Amino acid sequence: MSTKQKTAFADRKMLGRAIKDSFVKLSPKTQAKNPVMFLVFVAAILTSILWVVSLFGLKDAPSGYTLAIAVILWFTVLFANFAEAIAEGRGKAQADSLRASRKDVDAHKIPSVSEKDSVTVVPSALLKKGELVIVKAGEQIPADGEVVEGAASVDESAITGESAPVIREAGGDRSAVTGGTTVLSDWIVVRVTNEAGESFLDKMIAMVEGAARKKTPNEIALQIFLVALSIIFILVTVSLYTYSIFSAKLAGIENPTSVTTLVALLVSIRNLITTTLKTNDYRYVVAPSGSTAIMEATSHHPEIILLDLGLPDMDGVQVIQTVRAWSNTPIIVISARSEDNDKIHALDAGADDYLTKPFSVEELLARLRVTQRRLSLMTAEMFTASSVFVNGKLKVDYAGGCAYLDENELHLTPIEYKLLCLLSKNVGKVLTHTFITQNIWGRSWDNDVASLRVFMATLRKKLEPTEESPQYIQTHIGVGYRMMKIE
Repeated sequence: MSTKQKTAFADRKMLGRAIKDSFVKLSPKTQAKNPVMFLVFVAAILTSILWVVSLFGLKDAPSGYTLAIAVILWFTVLFANFAEAIAEGRGKAQADSLRASRKDVDAHKIPSVSEKDSVTVVPSALLKKGELVIVKAGEQIPADGEVVEGAASVDESAITGESAPVIREAGGDRSAVTGGTTVLSDWIVVRVTNEAGESFLDKMIAMVEGAARKKTPNEIALQIFLVALSIIFILVTVSLYTYSIFSAKLAGIENPTSVTTLVALLVSIRNLITTTLKTNDYRYVVAPSGSTAIMEATSHHPEIILLDLGLPDMDGVQVIQTVRAWSNTPIIVISARSEDNDKIHALDAGADDYLTKPFSVEELLARLRVTQRRLSLMTAEMFTASSVFVNGKLKVDYAGGCAYLDENELHLTPIEYKLLCLLSKNVGKVLTHTFITQNIWGRSWDNDVASLRVFMATLRKKLEPTEESPQYIQTHIGVGYRMMKIE
């Protein structure tokens, strides 16, 4: 039976709350937090006043025209508020869902390895780093940790996707265990390696709710800069009006430029990028804040992300790091920050290109075309029939997306296959834990190394003829792994 994922628009409660919040966010105090939308907000108020004044005969443009501009501006503000409210509603719902999936099981804590009979039952949430727990057959491992004594068969299907149970034992690469997995047979003593609230699930919840935080001094300074830039735009627009008056007097005609038109022009300066994309047949989604951008990226899966570093709720570099935790989507940074350190910081965080403001429309389109060509080449390389790696009895068909050992196809999970491809493309080289985790998951957290050991152990089990004398994958303790070249 198939099930459909419930969208935000199908949730009437979330939709109703978002519509209500769209009007609540019209508070000047709330709008002032976002310099871009605050400018539109002020412009909407100004055009509304001009329309009311025009009803009494004082008009610089037809009343219908002024009303149309005012309606468009108010709709823009309300729609931006609505999009942000929907994103916040999604984040709250996702965080609630993650909390509901987190189970608090009973942990059997012991004082030491030699005192396994002195068991104290405590909730898993109260466990601290370095404490010992004993887990027997049929029980769930209460927290991430390392096996210090014993050996057991563990069901890790919920974590790795591997249906077959794996052996976890003290010492070596098979000692890491993950909270939430189940011991199927025997028993193990586990030393907890994470404090409460530092599990992968906790980090995911914190990421979803990451918008609720204090701004850093750099972000405050950047926001002041954006306000100053908006003031400059206003001064430029006012200068256009005075220049229009001067030119009209010289020509002996009435001033053809209306305040309403200049207000519309002022707002249009902000929409240069979206106008460029639209006129060149690009489909796009606009996110007014960093948290909204993250949510839109997870729901729309864009081919390319255009990102400004000056965001109202978080720094753009944080958005890059968050997206890189789960996606390799190309990111082009468009920012007024022109210092080399800013560019290096963004590129090191995972950005693919950096475009400095001010820029020409032609340059932006050229950068997009280059990125699209690179994507096309990467796709083509994946399907190149000649891309086959052979090492002894091992054969990896990159185009076919499969691997063979002694002409028998290996049944690998997606993560195992990515690991095998990464090792085979760097045969003979020692790949560090950080390098591997960044290439597989797009980031390098401490608990990723434990997950890496789990996946590497299952890959070796399928690849090596004997576990005692590996032929293909060599472990460099404390450093990483290397695929050995077999002549």
